[in-house]
Amino acid sequence: MQRAVLVTALLLPFAAPPVSDAATVHVVRGAGWGHGIGMSQYGAYGFALNGRDHREILAHYYRGTRLAQASSRPVRVLLQPNDPYIRFRGASRADGRRLNPSTTYVVRAAGGSLVMRTSRGRRVGRFSNPLVVDRPSGVIRLLGPALNGISSGTYRGAIEVRADGAGGVHAINSLPMDPYVRGVVAGEMPPSWHPEALQAQAVAARSYAIATDKPGPFDHCPDTRSQVYRGVAGETASTDAAVAATAGQVLTYDGAPAVTYFFSTSGGHTENVENVFLGADPQPYLRGVPDPYDSGSPYHRWRLRLSTAQLNARLSGYVLGRFRRLEVLKRGASPRIVTARVRSSFGTKLITGPTLRTRLG
Repeated sequence: MQRAVLVTALLLPFAAPPVSDAATVHVVRGAGWGHGIGMSQYGAYGFALNGRDHREILAHYYRGTRLAQASSRPVRVLLQPNDPYIRFRGASRADGRRLNPSTTYVVRAAGGSLVMRTSRGRRVGRFSNPLVVDRPSGVIRLLGPALNGISSGTYRGAIEVRADGAGGVHAINSLPMDPYVRGVVAGEMPPSWHPEALQAQAVAARSYAIATDKPGPFDHCPDTRSQVYRGVAGETASTDAAVAATAGQVLTYDGAPAVTYFFSTSGGHTENVENVFLGADPQPYLRGVPDPYDSGSPYHRWRLRLSTAQLNARLSGYVLGRFRRLEVLKRGASPRIVTARVRSSFGTKLITGPTLRTRLG
């Protein structure tokens, strides 16, 4: 038999007469993809197709925010952490010392400083930590795999090589804000999408970068822990145009940069931040809002079929014995599950909606 649970990127409880576990199929029906806070990217695309510009799109998802011009500041992105050495090509300077852009260089930690050699082993010199290498008006190729999944990618700005304190080194890309955003937009939204959707994404990416930078050797990761940054490999004509059309624009709330979370698909309604990031303070501009145009997403509605054995495995630690049913205790605005109770043969256990979404995959 089938039992159904609606999850809206996590949403309804199962209930069924007793049958053998082997014969039971649990059908999880849901809507949306992602955490649900802020701007739905498919929704933004739908708004753009329906004639809304990027200002209207942003005002819909981030209520009460205002567009402002950001002061120029560098962005520091961690590309290669804790490596035994860093290899690069294309740099013309190292802390002011002249380099040959066609030569490959290797940097290793040596005590409290950094030693640079050519790839053939010729010693270039010893440098203080950190070491900054750059090429004015050019790009640098960072050899080897980076956290963004790109191997031997090219990057604008400078590469900062910093000893990690354990005998290894970090490679950090330091560059101005808009060149950074050029490397982000196509990593977060298809470049073939409507220009106004791409412009909304550019402003959201720029705002998020400013609002979430932090003290320390780097500000952001180049993946979904921050936002996807691909360097020059992420630049396209359409997304570059979106960055240029919104140059320097950020969203603010009460004069401070807004944390402009975004995600793929809402399923028809976004969510309050405190209902997803449990324990977070409510924010007036991160409230759930209707999302009428995200139906073009393949994740607008979805279905997952699981056996009892599969549910027992995925909810391991929450199922006491054999899974029986899920009871929703609290829903958010979307209405994603905020908290639920897992009922099983030997008792019950509470589970949060975000944990349930993660466990069910």
